[in-house]
Amino acid sequence: MKTFVALLAFAESRSDFEKKIDLFWQKHHIIAHLHLVPIPLIFFQRHGRLSL
Repeated sequence: MKTFVALLAFAESRSDFEKKIDLFWQKHHIIAHLHLVPIPLIFFQRHGRLSL
């Protein structure tokens, strides 16, 4: 079964982001592949409806 999932992780760098996501997948025994690049927090501050 294929499912699309969006994850949010606050990270200092792209490599830190990827490590956090990989740890999440390992912890929950999920087989997944990262397809999109991390979005900088500034994007959400400028375009999001939530204040972070």
